[in-house]
Amino acid sequence: MRVTIDIPDAIRAEIMAMSARKGYRGYGRLIVEALEHYVSHVQKQEAGKRALMKMRGSWTGAEATETRLKVAETRANWENVDA
Repeated sequence: MRVTIDIPDAIRAEIMAMSARKGYRGYGRLIVEALEHYVSHVQKQEAGKRALMKMRGSWTGAEATETRLKVAETRANWENVDA
């Protein structure tokens, strides 16, 4: 399917350069790759949110509070962990 879109000049220039580095003629193929990547990313995010929403209410209030405290403690000590 053919589509007309407005692309800012700076982005178009970068897309053209990227396409040339990949050996593509034009930039349509690169646009399709970018859209496929974006759609895949959004689908994964939405699946993760759905999974989390299914678990909603599965913890007691005390469990949720304990987990929040452990996460906060871990974040506070994150830089103190030896690499």
